[in-house]
Amino acid sequence: MTASNSLFPTREYTFSPRELALAIGVSESSMKRWIDAGEVEAARTAGGHRRVTQREAVRFIRDRRLHVVDPSALRLPDLAGVPDVLAAAPLTAEALVEALVAGEAARARALVVSAYVRGASLAALCDGPLREALHHAGTLWRDDPSGIGVEHEATDVLIQTLNQIRTLRPPSSPNAPVAIGGAMEGDPYAIPSLMAAAVLEDLGFDVTNLGPNTPADVLAEASKRRRADLVWLSVSARSTDDALRSIDEVLTTGLDGTGAYVVVGGREAKAEALPGLHVLPSMQALASLAEQILAGRRKGG
Repeated sequence: MTASNSLFPTREYTFSPRELALAIGVSESSMKRWIDAGEVEAARTAGGHRRVTQREAVRFIRDRRLHVVDPSALRLPDLAGVPDVLAAAPLTAEALVEALVAGEAARARALVVSAYVRGASLAALCDGPLREALHHAGTLWRDDPSGIGVEHEATDVLIQTLNQIRTLRPPSSPNAPVAIGGAMEGDPYAIPSLMAAAVLEDLGFDVTNLGPNTPADVLAEASKRRRADLVWLSVSARSTDDALRSIDEVLTTGLDGTGAYVVVGGREAKAEALPGLHVLPSMQALASLAEQILAGRRKGG
């Protein structure tokens, strides 16, 4: 394992070609050929041995749609503990809800991480199984008071899962476009903004998530300071049209001339009350816009 450089250092697993080959069921010689051909990024030890980081291993597996035959070799704890999910059909909301309601947090995390490692679009996972599972968990209290606790537990598990997926992404490049966002002031919901952050990070953006209850002027100031290319605001709590128009004015005025794309999403975002901003209906729409920004960046430089 190698230590990363940060204020609070963490340790990232690295693999030899043999270890990674065992994880995906190929020969060591095939893995070495992929590394030497530049298809898998690897560092060399002082003794000349190839080492592949866990993040790069996951990227390669996702890009190639490879099958993980030994999840323990990848050192992903949830997958190692619930290996059968790797052979499961594509993730469904029903399977995720079943695990969440049963209090099987490790299985719920493994279901989502497995789908991601196998190549599923993170934006599609957010729009589909994760959103549907959260919606279902949010209705359980109507029939059983214990449903409130289940909803809170489900929220915590999905926050853990999204943050785990974020750790599996390679660091953004030094010239990556910058994205910054949060949930509007008075909005306590953490997951929609976290989903936006994870989706953008997955595409290669340099991301800062300010989280719930972020005043519009704070978001505008931080975005100008960071020279953001994309600014997002999540609106999931009920809001009056006047409140939304105020947000529209603050962000439109505060970010005028910066060239940043300013987008709003969430179940309470209303296009008619936000005429100066781009209202997007889904994480997949956000991903599509982000890909346009990335394409423009590549074309321009």
